[in-house]
Amino acid sequence: MKKLFTLIIASIYTSILIAQTSPLDPVCTFNYQAVARDAGDNVLANTNMTVRFTILDGPGANELYIEEHQTTTSSLGLFTLEVGAGNRVGGSIIFDAIPWVIRKHFLKVELDLDGTGTFILAGEAPILAVPIAIQAKIASTSVTTLDTIK
Repeated sequence: MKKLFTLIIASIYTSILIAQTSPLDPVCTFNYQAVARDAGDNVLANTNMTVRFTILDGPGANELYIEEHQTTTSSLGLFTLEVGAGNRVGGSIIFDAIPWVIRKHFLKVELDLDGTGTFILAGEAPILAVPIAIQAKIASTSVTTLDTIK
């Protein structure tokens, strides 16, 4: 009986620990999707390549975080990756430590199409907030304000 009771208690604690890593926890990555094309604007279908993402501290500024992904494009040249979930290869900080709220950051995308480690610049653009993120920021400010008023 004592062993059964111990097993039940252990199962309850295990369930509690598993619940701490809920699939509803916020994801700390964001999606990137593009169509790979060569210099002649031809779609690179079913192509193996390495994609390097660099988070910049402003346009053409300091490289905060650099990661690489191995991927294969679809028959339409499409590839989809999660920025923040790749193999970190450089930068001054880790992805989770990027100070997103301080200033606008930029994403530089580079491609290695032949596996030689020679990357070509595909583009650089600001990382923009989606409306739900803006709403979450407003909501968190409201909660802080309500706590202050109390």
